[in-house]
Amino acid sequence: INKQVTADGVDFEVSTAYQRLVTELFVLPALYRRACDLVVSGGYENLLKKMAGFTAAYSRPDGTIPLWGDADDGRVLPFAQQPGADAINDHRYLIALIGQGFGDSELAAKASGSKEEVFWTLGPDAAAAMPDAPAPSGSQIFPDGGAYIMREGEDHVFIDCGPVGMKGRGGHGHNDCLSFDAMLAGVSVITDCGTYVYSADPDWRNDFRSTAFHNTPMIDGEEVNRFQNPNFLWTLKNDAIPERRHWQNSDASDVFVGAHSGYQRLASPVTPVRGIILDKENHRLLVADSFEGDSHHSVRIPYHFSPDVGVEETGANQWTLSAAGKKFLLVLNASEHWTAAIGEGWVSPSYGIKIKASVLNFLSNGALEPLLVGIMPADNAANDPQGWLRKMAKEFPAAKPPAS
Repeated sequence: INKQVTADGVDFEVSTAYQRLVTELFVLPALYRRACDLVVSGGYENLLKKMAGFTAAYSRPDGTIPLWGDADDGRVLPFAQQPGADAINDHRYLIALIGQGFGDSELAAKASGSKEEVFWTLGPDAAAAMPDAPAPSGSQIFPDGGAYIMREGEDHVFIDCGPVGMKGRGGHGHNDCLSFDAMLAGVSVITDCGTYVYSADPDWRNDFRSTAFHNTPMIDGEEVNRFQNPNFLWTLKNDAIPERRHWQNSDASDVFVGAHSGYQRLASPVTPVRGIILDKENHRLLVADSFEGDSHHSVRIPYHFSPDVGVEETGANQWTLSAAGKKFLLVLNASEHWTAAIGEGWVSPSYGIKIKASVLNFLSNGALEPLLVGIMPADNAANDPQGWLRKMAKEFPAAKPPAS
């Protein structure tokens, strides 16, 4: 467990699905030892609790999860029937298994969802003790694992600013450094694309783990971490070393700034710098991309929408997003160097399944220019969305790297 799990409880495969699988692999023998009146070391138990704490943090208000890293729906002893992707992607039972199994009432209070797994693993009394609703959970960071989670009520933003996976070897990690997933006002708006398949189709395998299938800047058509070989389906080069430059949490908003070294290998090196602000009071999100470097480059910044999100251009630098009976505005503030194109993408909510979804690509070819994007509920939009973007962008701290 000490080799595979970071000090803040994140499995080194940097994947929500493998977080679940590995947590099961570690918790079931520990519970069995306790049932046999055998000792479970304090260090082992502490890491299990931190793994459950991470699960509580990345689980969205509706029980779904970001599709971070690889997923093959692997389980150890699945007791509950899980007929659909939503059920498969509900990990909240792990919080109760570990919280109740190891007598941590604070952790157990964060559990929710189906009681079947707890019933069959710990018994009917444990299942009955599960809360009807989880205790409130705020924003949290897991810097060792590279996960930064902004949350308040029905808002949940998951940001990746961590290692490539398997301690720099790739493994089940994807090319997703600085990518993000966003649920606003209870609606999944921006999503990771997931995994789809492994060796059954190497081309699709490489597509789904590629930079282009994640919500992160792509420079000159290059991967943030190079593929070792197209036939090596679980390895990546360790090019994109993450750098958290700022994290600030308050009742009104959360602020993140990060960067990575993935494009330092270019003949004219570039450092992507991304800032994200969650305006908790208004369910609004600001994403600010800038680039440290010179010369001319082609830049593509994709925004992958959840499959049920409809996208329509409704004005200059403005799009309307429709999902779950709600509408959101996506607004752009950028120079004339940037263009936008709505295309077709894919999202894989479960292994072997891929669903068509819209993707909005922001494209630039020439001098490196910043890009501001805002997403907000239409019924709570700023009177001047462009002005709001510019005002909020001033909230970011200096994006320059700290002095060595």
